[in-house]
Amino acid sequence: MINLFEVFDHASRELYMSLKHAGNNHPTVVIEDDGFLPEDCITPYLHFSRFQPAPHDKAKFFNEIKRPKYWEVEGNNERAEINDKGVKRANIIYKENYKLRIVQKVEWLSDNGTVRFIDHYNQYGFKYAQTVNNVEGSPIFKTFFNQQRKVVIYENYITGDVVLTIEGQEQVFSNKNEFIRYFIEQLDIDTSKIIFNSLGKPLLSIYNIDKKIDAYLFWQEHMDTEIPGNMSAILSADGPIDFKVVVPDKTEYEKILKHTNKQYHHKIHLSGYIYHYHKQNTHDKNVLTMTNSDQLGNIETTIQACPEYMFHIAAITEMSSKLMDLGRYENVKLYPSADMKTARALYDKANIYLDINYGGEIVNAVRSAFDYDLLIIGYHETAHNKQYTAPQLLFNTTDADFVHKHIQMSANEKQQLLILQKQHAHAVSVEEFNHALNL
Repeated sequence: MINLFEVFDHASRELYMSLKHAGNNHPTVVIEDDGFLPEDCITPYLHFSRFQPAPHDKAKFFNEIKRPKYWEVEGNNERAEINDKGVKRANIIYKENYKLRIVQKVEWLSDNGTVRFIDHYNQYGFKYAQTVNNVEGSPIFKTFFNQQRKVVIYENYITGDVVLTIEGQEQVFSNKNEFIRYFIEQLDIDTSKIIFNSLGKPLLSIYNIDKKIDAYLFWQEHMDTEIPGNMSAILSADGPIDFKVVVPDKTEYEKILKHTNKQYHHKIHLSGYIYHYHKQNTHDKNVLTMTNSDQLGNIETTIQACPEYMFHIAAITEMSSKLMDLGRYENVKLYPSADMKTARALYDKANIYLDINYGGEIVNAVRSAFDYDLLIIGYHETAHNKQYTAPQLLFNTTDADFVHKHIQMSANEKQQLLILQKQHAHAVSVEEFNHALNL
């Protein structure tokens, strides 16, 4: 039994963690390696390159990128670039929701500013792949290197060919799906049951396998007016692979049933996600906001309207004078340049999270608040990661009084809102989750 993901994005991680929390530890196969996967994930690159990090290997910090002499690196906590006498030569892309200023990609630029090639780094600081673009900036091919700097996998985006080189011997595959089927066969693991979450490469890679497989599509996307053609095809397929569709979103589940022939309804199951909460909300009067800017919606009026609540405001950078000025209020504590240990302590202390900063989300703040069982309140205009905020707790910035009212609700009222918050995030029990996947 395996999990088969095309990419390890937010949705895949949610399913991966739910399976773990439900006690299922079968292998997870990821087709596209982004260099920062959990250590138990298997990818074509890791398998065929036999990559083995040394104990001292660590991720590449932004100013550790090799560059020509006299070229300078300039960066902040959101982005960085390499410049040559005022001319930008490269964009340094950080790994999101990871440690501070850790490099995932470097986009090297031509004289006219288009991206000509991209260096891909992993969590051990190794440049494991490079993408080469044409003069318009569109990808032509990508090469993957082993630790001896030799090419292991070559993907041609123009022809679709994939070339695998092992011990000097080349194998050519006419397309990526053919290559992935070969890769899965080489793993020598039980594939009698496959859980996948994409109608793209994962489905196309297994669709023509001529052996009995129980295949579960965990549908994490949203259909339009009709179900996707590939979903319709697998539900009506009459072959050795028995396909079923598992849907975590109740609204989406009902839409799929509505647009599917009743004879296939027994193959469609409602599910959800398993969450692990680091603590239980005690409804103490501590409110937290994590921010990377000094633009916080109605923060001063909220502080004034709720004097019995302590407002903790933390940033991973230095704070502006505007933000520091809030420290004059007795019910405000400021945490400039907060590290992850401080952030975790604040999540553990707080019971309400205000999602009100106008900047981007930092350190996966809203999801972290959810995992610490904080009641999340925010504004439509500034909310991040709305999947974890109950719609009843999102307001317009002109309706600050509603925010003040909900901060000051009774413990019982807040507990009912927490239930709605978890329902909105499609939280289910271990038994419900495993039943839908026949685990």
